[in-house]
Amino acid sequence: MVADHRARYPVLSDRFNLVARRYLGSQSPLPSVFLVGRDGVILAVERGYTKDANAFLRAKVEAALGIKRAAASNGAKKP
Repeated sequence: MVADHRARYPVLSDRFNLVARRYLGSQSPLPSVFLVGRDGVILAVERGYTKDANAFLRAKVEAALGIKRAAASNGAKKP
């Protein structure tokens, strides 16, 4: 997903679950995602998600950046 979307931010792959165990404990559900702010503070943790990650990641990142999305349209195009 990172390569497909050409992410311009650091992404950590926690191959040995060192970070996950530190923040989630020994029973860390995988996969888990941590959203970390520029100051190093963890802004959000998504534990053991089972659905497509794009939707919740987008929402969390936009919230962290203060981006407000317009409500979804019903598919009708404006003239």
